[in-house]
Amino acid sequence: MDATPTDIDALVKLRNFDRDIALATRDLKVLPQREAIVEKRKQIAELTKKKVQVQDMLDSCEDQLTRIVQEDETLALKEEATQEKLDASRADYRSVESLSRDLNGVAKRREALSGELGEVEEKLARIRPVMEQVNAALAALGAKEASLVESFKKEGGELRHRIALAQRERKAAVEALDPTLMKAYDEALVRCGGVALAVLSEDSCSACRNRFDAGKLSQIKAEAPVSACPSCHRMLLVPGV
Repeated sequence: MDATPTDIDALVKLRNFDRDIALATRDLKVLPQREAIVEKRKQIAELTKKKVQVQDMLDSCEDQLTRIVQEDETLALKEEATQEKLDASRADYRSVESLSRDLNGVAKRREALSGELGEVEEKLARIRPVMEQVNAALAALGAKEASLVESFKKEGGELRHRIALAQRERKAAVEALDPTLMKAYDEALVRCGGVALAVLSEDSCSACRNRFDAGKLSQIKAEAPVSACPSCHRMLLVPGV
């Protein structure tokens, strides 16, 4: 196949650019941060669910605490008012008896509330540290995820820049190449899994490593400077002929 030195140079550049694009694209897909970010986000989601559960328990206990305190405050006022009435009704036996019962009932209820208050405060004492641990773990996971994302953006950005640069330079090589050779290169690129060009190295193909007998070698050299590998069917550069 006829080819000028400019064509040969363009073919070699195309092979190098396509190899670089393929390698950078592969590296971009397998960046370790990608999987790590997914795992961290999964952990964050699971821990966030736990935080919601702990927060519900915390809210419930705090609501109970508020209710108990408010009821106790109301009873304290009632107790005070009842005691004042009792002090003012010492001469009235029936009133004293009734008020004493009321006062005793309030005292018993406040005592019960004191027990409930203790139980709720014990629950809060157990739940609050758990919430602090969950929040600390979420903060740590969030910081780690942010660090991974930043690293992914940096490395991924460098790889994308490398790909974009190779694609721009590849375009210039395409424009410098004979259209017939370009068509043959593109067909070989698709047919041969992304590696379209090999070089004759003594009596073998530099890509598939197959050796050629004298007859095939003679035919390849007769088609110089560009032939095709009889084995892998890549374009084959024939140097020094």
